Amino acid sequence: MVDDYGYLLHDLFSTENPYSSGAWINHNMEVYQLMNEVSAWTIISNLDEMLEDCGELCIEDDCSTSNTGDINADGQIDVTDIVEIVNSILFGFLDECSQASSDFNSDGTVDVIDLIEIIYLILDN
Repeated sequence: MVDDYGYLLHDLFSTENPYSSGAWINHNMEVYQLMNEVSAWTIISNLDEMLEDCGELCIEDDCSTSNTGDINADGQIDVTDIVEIVNSILFGFLDECSQASSDFNSDGTVDVIDLIEIIYLILDN
């Protein structure tokens, strides 16, 4: 905490009004914007801008098996996963998590390169 008897802390967040009602802090812990009397539209707009500026850091990954090759999420990477990945490439993925799990090299596509790398992983174990 800071002793602010000289109002130095207040001056950091000043918007030329007696008191700031909002100081927005971004993902880098920097003051993003100062404002008074914030409307719902402004809040939504600022949050959207801040999330866009944050990029990949602010995208939550709900798939615990992303980029592992474990498409069936059984905790093992084996021939069953290879067969399921081939079927998914040919006929479509069941969901985003199975596709993310199959993208072993994290290049954004599931292809033969991912399959080869997963096969090498299986053979090395």
